[in-house]
Amino acid sequence: MIFQLEYILSQLVKTAKEQKMQKITVSFPDEKIKEIMRIARERGESKSTILRMAMELYLRREKREKGDDLLIL
Repeated sequence: MIFQLEYILSQLVKTAKEQKMQKITVSFPDEKIKEIMRIARERGESKSTILRMAMELYLRREKREKGDDLLIL
């Protein structure tokens, strides 16, 4: 699941960069949120922590360009 979230985030960031956006907001359908919450409970983590882990995974994998000021909310 974290890898799926990482992929979704990578696609959003790619699109945002192509369209020269400086800010994006990410929302997920209820069934994905339920799955994220289930995984969070199993791991003893919060939903925010699971989403943060996915974003950190993306950032570690992606070399950020100098001056990249995209803000992900």
